[in-house]
Amino acid sequence: MKRSRYILAIVILISSVSFINLPKIEAKTSFTTQYVQADVLNVRMKATTNSKKLGHLKKNETVKVISTSKGWSKIQYKKGTAYVSATYLNSKKALQKVTGNLLPKIGKYTYKNYEEDIYYGNSTESYVKVKGGVKAKSKNGLDTSYLENSKYFTYLSPTGHTSFRLNYPLTKGKKWKNEQDEVQIQDINMSVKTAAGSFNEVVKVRIDHKIYDTYSHYYIAPGKGIVLWKLNGKKKFQLEKYTK
Repeated sequence: MKRSRYILAIVILISSVSFINLPKIEAKTSFTTQYVQADVLNVRMKATTNSKKLGHLKKNETVKVISTSKGWSKIQYKKGTAYVSATYLNSKKALQKVTGNLLPKIGKYTYKNYEEDIYYGNSTESYVKVKGGVKAKSKNGLDTSYLENSKYFTYLSPTGHTSFRLNYPLTKGKKWKNEQDEVQIQDINMSVKTAAGSFNEVVKVRIDHKIYDTYSHYYIAPGKGIVLWKLNGKKKFQLEKYTK
C-alpha cells in the first residue's frame, strides 16, 4: 500500500513539473499590412539604427506591422519579429510613375525663406484657379504660376531662371535636357517633412542650371506644389502653413 502511494506521489509530482514548464499560448497577434516605399529597407533586431541588421526588404514588399512607436515599426519577420523605420511604410503600394495631381490646391500658402540656409522671413501666396492651373500674386505684384496637363507640369517663377517644366509621365531616374537645364527625376515616393508637416509621395527633381553654374532640388508634393527648394544644397524656402 505504501509502495502504491509512493508511486502515485511521484506521478503527481512529475505531472505538476511538466504542467509548469508548458509554453504559454499567446493570444493571436493583430497586425496591419503595409507596403515598403524605399528601394531597400533595412530590417533590424531592435528599434535603433545601431542594432544588428537581420536583412532587408524591397520596394512594394508587404509587411505585417504589429505596432509602431517613436518612428519604428515592429513587424513579423521570418519566424520571429524585427524592426524597420516606419517612415518607409505605407498602406498603399509605392508609385511606379506620376502622371499628374501635383498642382497646389486653391488656398493660402505661407513659406519660410532662407539665404545660405539662414532664415530671413516669411512670404505668403494665395493661389486661385486660372485656365490650365493656378496662379498667385505676392505683395510685390509678381506672379507665381503652376500649369498642368496630360503632358507637362510647369512652374513659372517670378525670378525667371528658376522656372521649369517636367515631362509626364515621371519615373525615377528619368532624365532629359533643354537649352538651359538638365533635369533628372531622382525620386517619386519620398517622405518629406517641412514646417507644415509631413508629405508622402513627394517627387524629388534635380535641375542643373548650366547658364548659372548652379543646381536646384525641388520637392513637389501632390496637391501642394513645391514644399521645399534647395539651391546648391542649401535651403531657399519650405512650406510652413497651408489654409483653404
